[in-house]
Amino acid sequence: MVSRFTTMEDLKMLQELIQIKVKQIRDRLNLLKARFKEKEQLSALASGVEESIHAVNVQTHYTDIDGLIQEYMELKQLHHETKAAQKISKEKKREDLAKCVAAIVAESRRRRAERDEPSLYNDSGDSSVTQRVVSGTESTISTGSSRRYSEGLSARKRF
Repeated sequence: MVSRFTTMEDLKMLQELIQIKVKQIRDRLNLLKARFKEKEQLSALASGVEESIHAVNVQTHYTDIDGLIQEYMELKQLHHETKAAQKISKEKKREDLAKCVAAIVAESRRRRAERDEPSLYNDSGDSSVTQRVVSGTESTISTGSSRRYSEGLSARKRF
C-alpha cells in the first residue's frame, strides 16, 4: 500500500525536519559565508585592487605597474624607518635610565663619603664639629617640639 501525502502534510513534515536540524543548518550557513568571504578576497586580489598609501576604490588591473612598484617601495621604506625610529627611541630610553642610575649611585656615594669623612679624620682630636652638629640637631628638635607643644595648647584653648 502506498501512502500519499498532501502538500500541507509535506510542508508540516519539512518544518519538523528543519526544526530538528537547526544547528546543522546554521553551521552549514556559516561555513558557506566563510567560503564566500575567502573567494571574494581572492578575487579582489586577482582583479588588481591593492592596498597602498593613496588607496582609493578603483581597480587598476596593473595598468601602471611602475607606479605600484614605487608605492610598494615607499611602504617598505616607511616601515623600515618606523622600525628604526622605535629602536632608537628604546635605546635612548635605556641610555637615559642608565645615566639616571649612575647619577643616583654617584650622589649616594658622595653623600656617604661626606657623612663618613668627619668620623674618619677626627677620631682623636677635634670634636667641635660633631658637637656643633649634635647641638644644631638638638636645637632643631627642641624648637620643633616646643612649637608643637604651643600649637597644641592654643588648639586646646579654642575648644
